Amino acid sequence: MGKIDVSIILVNYNGLNVLRDCLDSIFRHSAGFTFEVIVVDNDSNDGSVEYLSQRKDIIFVEAGENLGFGRGNNLGFRYSHGEYLFLLNTDTILRNNAIKMFLDRYDTFENVGCVGCYLKDLDGNTCMSYGRFTSVSYEFKKGIATYFKRLGFSSNPGVDLIDGREVDYVIGADIFMRRDIALQLGLFDSRYFMYGEESDMQRRYRINGYRHFVICGPDIVHLEGAGNGVSMKRKMLAEAGKFLYIRIWDGNFKYIIFRIGYFFLKFPVIFDMKYTIKERWHYLLWLVSGSR
Repeated sequence: MGKIDVSIILVNYNGLNVLRDCLDSIFRHSAGFTFEVIVVDNDSNDGSVEYLSQRKDIIFVEAGENLGFGRGNNLGFRYSHGEYLFLLNTDTILRNNAIKMFLDRYDTFENVGCVGCYLKDLDGNTCMSYGRFTSVSYEFKKGIATYFKRLGFSSNPGVDLIDGREVDYVIGADIFMRRDIALQLGLFDSRYFMYGEESDMQRRYRINGYRHFVICGPDIVHLEGAGNGVSMKRKMLAEAGKFLYIRIWDGNFKYIIFRIGYFFLKFPVIFDMKYTIKERWHYLLWLVSGSR
């Protein structure tokens, strides 16, 4: 096997409707470097396995169970050979030679860990691409600000597209990094199922001296939740990751305080009519017990 510059790792779970376009965009727009595409399937039942098993241009890995996002990427990493890794969501579409741009820019940064770009939605608007490391106080401030926004007392000022912006973490939809960092410090903590693992990983990298950036240039569309809002299942998965993150990084005492405060902060959700009565009941039980 010759030298491989980039291992592109995707984790799929019943995502055939978007996976085809994602893979096609990778092969259509990637040039000027060597790469391999590794797709881990988390026991899909939508025809993904049959489709992936027929493709000869990818490395297809059947997980045999739903490992979640982090463990799925960890499994894909074990099959990779590239000097660099590009962890990419299946619900993305590359619209230019984005991976080559990451490759060319990566080593221009000092003490670089993870690099991402300013993702776009289908309408070309910049969508969530990076975030701050969370904490108990930050989550409460963010939650209160959300209520003010709903009441019309605040607005989203938008994002300044600063090239080379240093951030706390790049979201998991498009993470470009060196292989040796993953070998040194590992990829995702296997305790996370989905959500929170990219922030946890990059915080671990940060305390070991690595810095994270987002750049202009790569043109990647992220389809997550387009037009559908946030489902209750997705909401609870995100909060489960948040709870685990707080417990790991802030300790049990702050975690307990956080859970109590979070109950009162999120209790109004059970009156949100966009969710069914069953969903709202399950969410109430979730707020009380943490069991989905």
